[in-house]
Amino acid sequence: MADDTEFRSLDGTRLSGTLTMTTTTMAPVGGVVLAHGSGVTREEGGFFTRLAEGLAAAGVASLRFDLRAHGASGGALRI
Repeated sequence: MADDTEFRSLDGTRLSGTLTMTTTTMAPVGGVVLAHGSGVTREEGGFFTRLAEGLAAAGVASLRFDLRAHGASGGALRI
């Protein structure tokens, strides 16, 4: 089960993500954060979506999100 979510960084920038919970009936056995590379979004061309589904089937929840100035997240790119 995947749900879109938003949260704020420490400086108040709005970040958009997707929370994928486990597909089993038991509570998650763990959780991971998936952070994409510099030129893409939280989906990583579909790779992170498939990875999140596999993790959920194994009982691991995941959060993947767009870094600032990427995808649906706000903010400006800072180097």
